[in-house]
Amino acid sequence: MVARCYKFILFKSYFDKGWSQTSLIKYAIALFGITSNQVLQTMIWGAGYAVFCFIVGAIWYKMGLTESENEVANKHNLFVKEMRNGLSK
Repeated sequence: MVARCYKFILFKSYFDKGWSQTSLIKYAIALFGITSNQVLQTMIWGAGYAVFCFIVGAIWYKMGLTESENEVANKHNLFVKEMRNGLSK
């Protein structure tokens, strides 16, 4: 059960990371759907975008970019700065 949940959460995190990195594309797809009135083609573009989000997220994790993001965030986090200064003394 835990292994199955782990895989599900891992795949969800891939999709979520890809969604957050490419979030502006969804507005283009929505604008296309609203202006063209082509429901099927908009759904195809939306499904393709979902797959693209998953692939981008998987690449993001595999290349270790999430750790880099965390480190950049830690450089500006006051608590982390205090902890690093306190531990280095």
